[in-house]
Amino acid sequence: MRCGWLRSRAEAANSNPYTSMPVPAVRPIDGNQIRLISAWQAFILCRRPALLEQALLYRGRSKRYGVFGCPTLGDWLQCDFRPGKGMEIHPAKWLVLAVCLVSALAVMGRARADESLLNVSYDVTRELYEDINASFVASYAKSTGKSLSIRQSYGASTSQALSVLYGRQADIVMMNHPTDIDLLAQRGKLLPENWRTRLPNLSSPYSTTVVFVVRKGNPKRIRDWDDLARPGIQVIIVNPKTSGNGRYTYLAAWGYKLQRGGDDAQAKKFVKAIVADTPTFDTGGRGATMTFTQHGIGDVLVTFENEVASIIGGEGGENYEAVYPSISLLVEPPVALVDKVVDERNTRKQAQAYLDYLWSPEAQQIIANHNLRPRDATILAMHSAKFPGN
Repeated sequence: MRCGWLRSRAEAANSNPYTSMPVPAVRPIDGNQIRLISAWQAFILCRRPALLEQALLYRGRSKRYGVFGCPTLGDWLQCDFRPGKGMEIHPAKWLVLAVCLVSALAVMGRARADESLLNVSYDVTRELYEDINASFVASYAKSTGKSLSIRQSYGASTSQALSVLYGRQADIVMMNHPTDIDLLAQRGKLLPENWRTRLPNLSSPYSTTVVFVVRKGNPKRIRDWDDLARPGIQVIIVNPKTSGNGRYTYLAAWGYKLQRGGDDAQAKKFVKAIVADTPTFDTGGRGATMTFTQHGIGDVLVTFENEVASIIGGEGGENYEAVYPSISLLVEPPVALVDKVVDERNTRKQAQAYLDYLWSPEAQQIIANHNLRPRDATILAMHSAKFPGN
């Protein structure tokens, strides 16, 4: 099938405060902002990307396709699909497809858990919450006798917060900056403004910091923030407009300049020098990692400590080195229960149990295993060797 894209859909998408957010490095066509969908979504809906034809407007480093007015998979499903020339589907194939779909839905129905939660989190916590979710689901089943499924959504922190603000039914949010949850409390009235007082450690079950990653041998001799401002040094950072990861980088560089005796005007000039040779601003932390590692772009990546450890400990990690700057920020990613959603879905008990579990010894050990600094002092001491300056 060929996807027929209606201009009205592009106009509708651009009138929405969330879907009209600018996407870095994606060019506008006919005055309309191109939106992004992932390659696997394109494959699911059109079987192979070649069938996108005119809809295949842009291909970025992260293999994402830009399409008029289609920011989400749901929008794809609402689009007008028309058979293209020579692409008509035989009725018998439709019958086979229908039978397969009904069978799949039947299996899904039988396998459905008794209860479910949606956890909306920031980009570089994928592996962490895969393990925590599995551990909690097993613990919950043992204590209650009920099965629970936890659906996950990952993305740039601020973009994730905006998606919840504009209607995504998240039972739990886990952002990398408290202002993203403040947005939900103050503008959305989705939870009380004192949300940080409802859990220990100002609702932050772990901490981390901002670290550099350089290529093997550190060929550009990058040691501290001053080196990032040298002419010609390509620094890969996340867009501060879409992610707390990028904002922490911005603030850490600003704070470094102030600590070295500079004033605000000098700090502003310093930060501008750092980003002057930035080749691209990715919207999320994992995208920035892919830009640096898989596409070989940039001399240094600035990101969270746990992401740095993941890069060095992963495939090809021997090609990179971590550099701890002399001054950095303490990052305390917060978590929260979304009161309005859990009350509507009757999931408050399950969501609260999940959040409480994050401070359990089991979860704190998982947190440390994923190179985040746990709040449990005993577990932190066990892993102190991999957390410099702790």
